[in-house]
Amino acid sequence: MTRSTDDLPDDPGELIETITHRYDSETPSIAKGSIQGGAEFVRSGFSATHFPLELLQNADDEQASDILFEFDSDQNQLRVFDDGDGFDKSGAVAVCQQGQSRKDHDKQIGFMGIGFKSLFEVCNRVEIHSNGYHFAFDLTGDDTEDESVPGFLLPEWIDSDSAPDPKFTDETLGDDYETVIVGHISADDDDILPALQSENLSASVFLFLNSLERARIRSDGALHRTLGGELQAAADHPNQDIRHATELYVDALDEHEVSGEQNAETELDAPVQVRTIRDDGDEQRYILFRNDWIPTDVPRPQFREDLTRSELFVAFRYDDSGLCPSAGSIRLSPVHSYLPLSTFNDLDIDFLLHADFDLTPTRENIQQDSPWNEAVVTQLREQVLEPVAQVVSQHDHWRNTLEAIIPDHRGGDSLIHDQLLGRFADDLSETPLFHPVGKDTPELIPFSDAVAVSEDVLELFDPTTIEKARGGWPVDSSQHAALARLESGSLDVAAVHDVLETRPPEAIAQNPVEWFNSVYYAIAEYAY
Repeated sequence: MTRSTDDLPDDPGELIETITHRYDSETPSIAKGSIQGGAEFVRSGFSATHFPLELLQNADDEQASDILFEFDSDQNQLRVFDDGDGFDKSGAVAVCQQGQSRKDHDKQIGFMGIGFKSLFEVCNRVEIHSNGYHFAFDLTGDDTEDESVPGFLLPEWIDSDSAPDPKFTDETLGDDYETVIVGHISADDDDILPALQSENLSASVFLFLNSLERARIRSDGALHRTLGGELQAAADHPNQDIRHATELYVDALDEHEVSGEQNAETELDAPVQVRTIRDDGDEQRYILFRNDWIPTDVPRPQFREDLTRSELFVAFRYDDSGLCPSAGSIRLSPVHSYLPLSTFNDLDIDFLLHADFDLTPTRENIQQDSPWNEAVVTQLREQVLEPVAQVVSQHDHWRNTLEAIIPDHRGGDSLIHDQLLGRFADDLSETPLFHPVGKDTPELIPFSDAVAVSEDVLELFDPTTIEKARGGWPVDSSQHAALARLESGSLDVAAVHDVLETRPPEAIAQNPVEWFNSVYYAIAEYAY
């Protein structure tokens, strides 16, 4: 089997029969052994709850706007419907192989030949009905000898009448569903429900997908979820803070110099995006800062040798008061490669990162020794994170939430912990972010050169950085005025007590930066 489909029949039924015949009759025994071993490696690498993410990504690549998962415990079936473009000849061939894809690597993000195999962690038979293609893969009685081809690569043509309709919903599915996947669940498999519940499937998936807007999950039991996402333009957004952030980010990209390979000379489309994501009744809004990296001499990830551009994102949750901490956000992991990477679920940062990483076969972690990934984390840090830090520090309202972009989690040997977040935290101390106190000049100075730094700013950095920059406080003019009134003794003590009583000291332990900010600015109101 090769990636070329030129010598294969165009008729769907003949195509499937030809693929099966070539596997059975024209593949040498030694090649079958390699196929067997490679396929088992791919299949066994997936966790049993990962398959919904792969199917979401495949549907997004097929330009679907709607996908429906149905779990039928009575028939022991998982049924998946989507309204995307569906299968064609090259797609049918790709799904019968391993590590091959018919996708445009600059526009589509999944690997149908690999991700689809995740279904076989929970299913022993999977049927596909799409655009006149009706075929199945069956693991029943699968022979694991070296001379055999595994059942999840060996297709069989089936009756088109076996394609089901949705059973547990009367709602319409987009314009209509084009693809139906039916998984016959392995006996006594208890992973279906956990895979479809919130602990594994988060609405944050919709932050970085391109076309998919809604995912519905229904069952013959109590499971009933609707997730979704909606993209909005940022440049003309009704929220003034969003518009201001967009202007600052565009300016920051123009000013920012990156090492090594440069961004494209063309104007970036939609450098700032706003997305609303929903999980049933819970709705949250995010602002996404993005950039396109145009790689040159970096070795590409396996199976993606023709990749010519790579998207980079940083996303912050926000509400009407500004940027929000990550607590309570509907997300699985702060690190995404279109889908959340579960290896980083416990990473403690207040923003989400997305890049086109070179992933392990499990699609849940990044390759640690990949030259591509080393280049990606450098570009993500220099082309997006550093400009965003500049935006937040200069924003009229968001500068008081600069802690949102300071990574608390810096230790560890991974590229994300060390080369991305660790290096970024170190770079921040040398990045011009702060206005000098008592000067009218708009010039910014780096934290390491500050002669007046407030305690709330000091809280954002590690002790080593604090030691280098300690020299007084505050940084903001309103804080400076409040401090001067306190030092002069002319401020009404009762007024200060009123401020402190509404901000109990025990709140310091929960969020010292927020506590200091609220106290300083409340006192500043009295100072004027």
